[in-house]
Amino acid sequence: MPGLYRSARKKRKQVISILGMTEESEATRLALAIANYYASVQCRVTGYGEIAKATKLGYMLEESRCVPGNVVGFRDGYLLYYPQLGKQEIDKLMEEDWERLILDQTMEKDCEILIGSGAMHLLMVDPAPWRYRQIQLGMRTLLANQQLYRLLKGNAYTYTDDKRAISHFREEFGIVLHRIPRICDPYCLQKKDIKAIRQILAREELL
Repeated sequence: MPGLYRSARKKRKQVISILGMTEESEATRLALAIANYYASVQCRVTGYGEIAKATKLGYMLEESRCVPGNVVGFRDGYLLYYPQLGKQEIDKLMEEDWERLILDQTMEKDCEILIGSGAMHLLMVDPAPWRYRQIQLGMRTLLANQQLYRLLKGNAYTYTDDKRAISHFREEFGIVLHRIPRICDPYCLQKKDIKAIRQILAREELL
């Protein structure tokens, strides 16, 4: 694919499982670029849906010198497909000793499970020259949301796309998110919590 190259950096042998892929060219190229950057010897695309499209992505990985592993499936649509990972699947990934799991920003629940299990590290590298601001912003938003959750200790790790809550968030913090943790509706927060949220968002360069 144009715009991809094999990293000249000599790194130890690594295995990368790409759990989030999309037909949207920029997001797909970014995922491929990250995998290529780490010169992985095995990449695996997992998910559900149309095998043909997943196979196509596998070929794209192969063309970028990332050897595809088991191509399980792909769900079409605007969002990256969403593998449902339970405890057995996570245990299996850990047994297989995947060193890095690349997940996209729409997979908050899976990220929470995987991070808690120690099976996953978010890959926050700059894949320059593939700087896709929207994707990076999404990943930072995810990290900020996780920090907000730990800070505020909500009863449940749930998100809301309620327009009123999102409007409150925009008015208070000056940024637009499509979804926010339900516990982060500014109308439900104390001043000290709002101050702490501002600090987190500023640290993640979201303000």
